[in-house]
Amino acid sequence: MSCLPAPATFRLLDALVGWDVDSAEGISGLDLSGGLQLSFAGAGQTVPLDDVSAWIAPAVLARGCAPCEWLLVTPAVTTVSPQSRLLRKDLCAPCFTEAEPGAVGVLRGAVALAAAGRNIAVADPAQNAVLLFADHGRRLVTRVAFARPGPIAYAPWQEWLVVDTAQARIARLDLAGFERGPLEAELPGPVNRMAVDKDERIWLAVDEAPLDVRQQVSLWFAARTDAAFARATLDELRRAFAPNGIAVTNAKGFCLAQTQAGCGPCFSWYGRELTTSLTAPEAGAQYVAQGQLMTLAIDSGITRCRWHRVRWQGSIPAGTTVSIALSAHDQPTPAAQGVAEGAWSAFAPGRPHPGDWQRVDNQRDFLIRQPEGRYLFLRIRMTGDGRHTPRIARMQIDFPRQTSLDQLPLVFRDSPEAEDFSERFLALFDSFLDDVDQQIARMPALLDVDGVPDGVLPWLGSFLDIAMDPAWDAARRRRLLQAAPKLYRMRGTVDGMRAVIRLVFDVEPVIREAANERAWGALGAIALSGGTRLFGPAQWRFRLDRSRLGRAPLRSVGQVELDPFSSVAYRFDVQVPVKLDVTMRQRVQQLIDAQKPAHTVARLLDSRGQFLLDGVVSVGVDTTLAPFEASVLGSGGNIRLARATVLSGARASDADSPHPGA
Repeated sequence: MSCLPAPATFRLLDALVGWDVDSAEGISGLDLSGGLQLSFAGAGQTVPLDDVSAWIAPAVLARGCAPCEWLLVTPAVTTVSPQSRLLRKDLCAPCFTEAEPGAVGVLRGAVALAAAGRNIAVADPAQNAVLLFADHGRRLVTRVAFARPGPIAYAPWQEWLVVDTAQARIARLDLAGFERGPLEAELPGPVNRMAVDKDERIWLAVDEAPLDVRQQVSLWFAARTDAAFARATLDELRRAFAPNGIAVTNAKGFCLAQTQAGCGPCFSWYGRELTTSLTAPEAGAQYVAQGQLMTLAIDSGITRCRWHRVRWQGSIPAGTTVSIALSAHDQPTPAAQGVAEGAWSAFAPGRPHPGDWQRVDNQRDFLIRQPEGRYLFLRIRMTGDGRHTPRIARMQIDFPRQTSLDQLPLVFRDSPEAEDFSERFLALFDSFLDDVDQQIARMPALLDVDGVPDGVLPWLGSFLDIAMDPAWDAARRRRLLQAAPKLYRMRGTVDGMRAVIRLVFDVEPVIREAANERAWGALGAIALSGGTRLFGPAQWRFRLDRSRLGRAPLRSVGQVELDPFSSVAYRFDVQVPVKLDVTMRQRVQQLIDAQKPAHTVARLLDSRGQFLLDGVVSVGVDTTLAPFEASVLGSGGNIRLARATVLSGARASDADSPHPGA
């Protein structure tokens, strides 16, 4: 009910406000944001493993960070493949190809992998090790000794989770491979696969009947701080994860929902394209066939209220139905007159008489055609085929009846029949206008970067002239949109360039402005006798008509006095602390060109085994950071006098000199 001082005009029913339940049979989701649905029939039971693949991928298969990128480790079978291989496919390679060259010949008997951006972790119990790769598997970073590693998952708190089958626990490794200790929760059984959802809960599929025709598993989940795993249902799993793009899995291979031209949608577990598509096995019953919800009396607060309209949001999959029945009454607790009827005889009949109910099937928006009454009773009935369930996320009941007929002359209310027809006819247009008004009222919410769906982010970026790279995840896109106002104010500055590279590529660049390091001296408080050089030995010009060369027909460009200011002006270097491949270099260069001032010239440098001191000095791997040795003159010394050497400074006193009188 509305909490405003004005009279209430509608009533909401959802998980937040409440459903005012009188009885609920075969219905669940009363306290879930997804809304009402048929109860799950498999609570506490096992489910076929292939039914889980669309939400938790098999342990040997993982999504990469790039669009349509998939990673696969093949089994090691002597007659087919003598050792495991790490395969990869993406937009550029629609078929699975070997990740060159880092993983070639490295794996022996891999059983699982996981990906975090460009980093990949592979469990190889044949080597008793977990192997960490970088650059999409092209470069082996390190091997972590690990006795009998099993399924792996990447956790959003920057850790690899590895099932330790030898000690029946889940070990934690940081992204560099250093162990951080095991999780407290004990494993409920042999883990077939593992994943972490958006709420940072760890999900397990545990083998229950591995010898069955369709391997059966049980589902479990736990937070990383929980002491034990809790049993879960397939329905809870579907609410925790978005579909991952796997359409079908079975013993022969798997099929992907999104494919590219040049390769089919189905592949064997060895990464080879299958000429025929795989057929998904018939799924077992997951939901009950019928469910009913009866509400208590919904009070309008208006005597002899004319109830107006019902609108609800949800879904009705094929093979399911939603039937809504309404009955108005002047009393909140009328005498129970309901009787059992047909297929619903086992359910509660409700208080109003069966003849008083107005029933509407599979309609999301309809008028209430009931006699006047202060209270309204609501009955929701759902049916399904066992594999799918309808859902009602929220329902709105409007009252009292108000239509555009109130704005028309009384002639349109000449008779009850004319009034009823006019109200129902105009309600069609009122419904459309109400939807338009709601869209306008919700328009500001579309500008909330934190609240809009992921698909709206590119549209928001178009307002700010930000082109979204398909490789960016939703979190990175939101960070860029949030920082856009500040970045525009800083655009064209060193701080702005550094901030945008940090946001897009997660690296801290070093920006070197060549103009700040010119070899021109400066005159001020420093005396010329102290050794200050005004110009470099190879950077000077002469004035015409001031020397014999002035007799030659030479033409001067620019002013000599501005040479100290124009030398290497408008040039800068950007160095990133990673080695860039061709694609990555192109992306970074495009970002720099988009952010730098148009009159400047930028040069992109990457790391090649060096690091920078203050953006100027390049220090190699074999460099020792230590004080300079004492200068010694002579044939056995370490310095010699040359044109670039200047001896200056205060003269040491005889008392301080090691050789008095020298």
